[in-house]
Amino acid sequence: MLVTNVILALVAVTTPALAVNEHCAFYYGSQLQTGVCTTTSDCNGNGGNTFPGHCPGGTNNLCCIRPGCHWTQNNRCGGGSLVKYVDDLGGCYHVLLGRCPGPELFRWVTTKYRRRGVDGGEEEE
Repeated sequence: MLVTNVILALVAVTTPALAVNEHCAFYYGSQLQTGVCTTTSDCNGNGGNTFPGHCPGGTNNLCCIRPGCHWTQNNRCGGGSLVKYVDDLGGCYHVLLGRCPGPELFRWVTTKYRRRGVDGGEEEE
């Protein structure tokens, strides 16, 4: 019984986590693709395409790319909860929820965010 418990404990420790909802990136030709590690069913159900070999874990954990979806950051732009800094685009954009697979910070980007400047004119963020 003790040997069985030790073996089970070792298997649990050495099995890698699936890393679902983590960032993945790779080059397709000369263009950088950024996505989220997820299952084929989650990706395809949200309009994405899966690419194997770019996420740690099992064979069902694939890099999901959906055009229009980008990784974002909170609290860098102001402008409310639907304005986020977009890492790979290097600026602030309006984003929409619920159109991309994966976690909340993998969002659909709509338009470049413009805010009023000090002089009343618009400045691009």
